[in-house]
Amino acid sequence: MPTIHWNSSYATGIEAIDAQHKNMIEHIQKLQESLHEGRVHEETTELMGFLLHYVDEHFTLEEAYMEHIGYPRLGQHQELHRQLRFRVQGIADRLARADSSANIDLSLLLFEWLRDHILRDDSAYVEHARSRPKRTTELH
Repeated sequence: MPTIHWNSSYATGIEAIDAQHKNMIEHIQKLQESLHEGRVHEETTELMGFLLHYVDEHFTLEEAYMEHIGYPRLGQHQELHRQLRFRVQGIADRLARADSSANIDLSLLLFEWLRDHILRDDSAYVEHARSRPKRTTELH
């Protein structure tokens, strides 16, 4: 199973967003460790509670920032967020039904989504922010 570790390529340069991304990566690592060590149910239940709350908190922050900087593809980015919420909720439902394959699906989804979303999708609004006057890129 692929693992994800924080590195400078994930940095957006926006302190609050980077801190949340780092936190998400730490939770994904915990999930992967629990899968490897057979502590699946306990760790997955804890992680799902975290994710369902955290995803909304993180996306709200990102979307507010994109609105603040006048990001022209905000609607498209919000749709990506909606799709992830839907997929995470679907896996949470499978976990509640004790679907054993849901644990691995969750880990893979989060690994791929974080890697791809941060490097591709988030980098697009970061580039837009960098092209704006300095005062508009600050996050309040």
